[in-house]
Amino acid sequence: MTAGHILIVGSDRDCPSLVRAQCPDARITVIARLEVVRQIADAETYARVIALPHDQGPSEWVGMSRAVHARDPFDRICTFSERDQDKAAAIGAALGLRTYAPDTVRWVHDKFAMRERLAASGVESTASMRVSGPDDIRRFAERHGYPVVVKPVTGTASSGVSVVRSPQELDDAWRWSSAAELPDFSDLLVEEYLEGREISVEAFSEAGEHRVICVTGKVKDPVHCIELGQMVRGPFSEETRAEAADYAARVLTTLGITDGVTHTELILTAGGPRVVETHLRPAGDEIPEMIRDLYGIDLLDLLVRQSLGNRVLEQVDAGLRTAAKVSQHAAIWFGLPPATGTVTAVRGAAGARGLPGVVAVTVLKEPGDRVVARAGDSLGRIVSARSVADDPFEALRRARAAAESVIFSIDAPAVCGDVPPETGV
Repeated sequence: MTAGHILIVGSDRDCPSLVRAQCPDARITVIARLEVVRQIADAETYARVIALPHDQGPSEWVGMSRAVHARDPFDRICTFSERDQDKAAAIGAALGLRTYAPDTVRWVHDKFAMRERLAASGVESTASMRVSGPDDIRRFAERHGYPVVVKPVTGTASSGVSVVRSPQELDDAWRWSSAAELPDFSDLLVEEYLEGREISVEAFSEAGEHRVICVTGKVKDPVHCIELGQMVRGPFSEETRAEAADYAARVLTTLGITDGVTHTELILTAGGPRVVETHLRPAGDEIPEMIRDLYGIDLLDLLVRQSLGNRVLEQVDAGLRTAAKVSQHAAIWFGLPPATGTVTAVRGAAGARGLPGVVAVTVLKEPGDRVVARAGDSLGRIVSARSVADDPFEALRRARAAAESVIFSIDAPAVCGDVPPETGV
């Protein structure tokens, strides 16, 4: 496979290496954030590696890409980095290269813009509002009722998310969301709380046709919505799966998503599915790995092939026919820190890997790492365990048992003060 000169925007998921493997003869230019350039493997094999700051918006990225394009024209643009899809969309529009449309990226990244787009199109009308302080949240809650959800407009990984159930929790929620670390720069959003079970729909699209690969069951922390467990396939009836798949496809079409892998989070409310958010990327939490291991459908490989100009929908459909014959389920469970402090030792991982049905155990925090008991986002988790079983809940129980078998010793500060000196009265 050859593709001339390829511009890759961002470097997530080691996709530059995957593109190189698919197109060994292509010239590749990578443009990425300054802080991630050192992570690019085999950088010397690329035609160019351009490092730029991200906090000035897309204009500098467009200008640099335009300068290279004038001297050595790009034949194709690829992006696999969610954080820099806005830059890729702007570059594509400026150079006339096919990629995500700027409006689509804006609707997906900006959760308030997504709500506005879906409401204007008649898909759903979940109430939401940008907020600048606790008083705005209070007024919204008085109008729409408690609970409400407060979160960054452009956040990821559950960073800064709070469920507010009473006026007494407003100030804490504002401080929590304002301190979110993952958005580069983001306003805060309040929206009505959607009551029901949360799921995610993993899909692959090509030329506007959507294929649902899997409906994933979730277990989340009830206060800050940090994901603790995932089940592939989730324990849902065929009717529920079909309803969720149809609704997710409607959301994708409304947001102008025509190609690529998507990860769409929905709440199964009493009135039907409602969207939380969607992403122009494969899911995290090793969901693509579980799909690959169970069904043989490699979403990342399909995404790379499609990004290089190949039509892959027939391959997706063949994989889905095979997946329909698979009876097993996979699950993953994540452990959270039991205390705040510094990890001094980790033990039990080897034994956990030998438990029935366990596929993998990954220690996410090593000795010397600082951990926080009240984890602020998904990056605060300390261990993950994956397992398989003939029942989704049994797979989840096995994964949780394995994760809980890994013991972390944490040097935590005293909470009761020191013993007083032995002096007389």
